[in-house]
Amino acid sequence: MRQTLTSALFRIPLFVLLTSLSTSIVNAQDLSKGIKAPSNVKIDGKLTEWTAEMEYSKSTMLHYTMSNDAQNIYLALKCTDQPTINKILANGITIVLNKEAKKREKDALVLMYPVPNRAGGRGGFGGGRPGAGARGGNGPGNRQAGQGGTDTTSLITAHKRAIVAMKEFRITGVKSIADTTVSIYNTYGLKTVINIDDKANLVYELSIPLSLLDLSASQQTDLAFNVKVNGIDLAGMGMVDGNVVVEGFGRAGGGGGGGGPVISVVRGGTDMMSATDFWGKYKLIK
Repeated sequence: MRQTLTSALFRIPLFVLLTSLSTSIVNAQDLSKGIKAPSNVKIDGKLTEWTAEMEYSKSTMLHYTMSNDAQNIYLALKCTDQPTINKILANGITIVLNKEAKKREKDALVLMYPVPNRAGGRGGFGGGRPGAGARGGNGPGNRQAGQGGTDTTSLITAHKRAIVAMKEFRITGVKSIADTTVSIYNTYGLKTVINIDDKANLVYELSIPLSLLDLSASQQTDLAFNVKVNGIDLAGMGMVDGNVVVEGFGRAGGGGGGGGPVISVVRGGTDMMSATDFWGKYKLIK
């Protein structure tokens, strides 16, 4: 009797665990089956229309979802990790969309936004500087907003000031677009927006016309997609490894000019230096 009762007690949590795992697996496969875009979808840097729970990538610390309608394919991202947000604002996110369902950039649409500006500032730092004291390791700069780190209101203001300067994206792999650098205010129907919500989280939305890829939703094509949080290139910024401060990125100036947070990078800060990414599958849905 005791053995039977013990076995029963162990079977119950095992059943619950298996049920939970099964549910997670189903959720993880939703994108590969296609998701109908909300009828009220709008690329505005807000996630109000995305009511379903997003998938999560541990490697990039991004929540994400993808969907399509008859005209466009949509990607929505959310990041709640402040060091990763700093990295995104500094060096951008690169999206790869391969319509042959192959995990490669060759013959695929590749879009990077924001685009770093090496001369006279950066896409993510010029004019406005994202979060103070962003460090590669687990230093003070890695504290989350509202957790003893930078004041949330100040952080939101700094991030939004940086986003104002992000007016272009870089794109390759589309036959009808000759230029590799394109304004966010373009005539191709490409829409991309980055915003900071009231909790200092980053929201990224992207809309790509299916016609640019010579695709139709009725074809129910299988696609491969990649989302990469680009790493910070110290060499490209004229910096060397070690305990360094990024000159010109918010150092307080004399007479009250140029005041702003100092962005520092410490040795071994692989989180800030290294790119992180993930691949996924998506199927166009009618």
